[in-house]
Amino acid sequence: MQIGNSALNELSATTSASAPATSSSKDLENRFLTLLITQIKNQDPLNPMENAEMTSQLAQLNMVGGIERLNGTIEGLAAGFRSQQALQATQLVGRSVLVPGTTIDHTGQGGRFGVELAAPVDTLSLRILDAAGSVVERLDLGPQPAGVHGLDWDGLDGNGQALPAGRYLIEAVATDAGRKAETTVLAAQRVSAVTTGAGGILIEMPGRAPVNLDQVRQIL
Repeated sequence: MQIGNSALNELSATTSASAPATSSSKDLENRFLTLLITQIKNQDPLNPMENAEMTSQLAQLNMVGGIERLNGTIEGLAAGFRSQQALQATQLVGRSVLVPGTTIDHTGQGGRFGVELAAPVDTLSLRILDAAGSVVERLDLGPQPAGVHGLDWDGLDGNGQALPAGRYLIEAVATDAGRKAETTVLAAQRVSAVTTGAGGILIEMPGRAPVNLDQVRQIL
């Protein structure tokens, strides 16, 4: 009677299916040791189990238990990190952040927005459009480095005239070596609440759908 690799694998699979995750390693160990003792008691005296084989089987058992303990440790660390991240995220409530979005809220004195560039560009041009889709202002910012750029708009049109308060649309076009470059327009939004769920930590803002915490590009 010998306990081989297949027997150990069968023990592990059976235990995992029939016992809670927190006790499967202990159950597997008890069952394995019971079989091992039975094997030793009933082994053929003329063909006893070799020490190397017994050592190999015990090493496999320890490996199964070690993996389970490692998984439990990682899960505990991940849960602690999520809790700490959620606690830190609550400090955003009441503050404004830049998140992907193409609108700017003109309060009567302009507004804040941003642009994210994946790589340095030779030219960066912005167009601001009103609710009817008409271009009211053009901004040529020239060469810009990669990264997040927070920008301010004074609320004036191309002729220097004040525009009525409201929500405007922003379009960005960047080029590098004559080719169109990747850009992401960022909207400034005020955080009203922070929630946690299956999708992670969500940032809630008035007038728009919640976004994941990793969508925050800059805290204003």
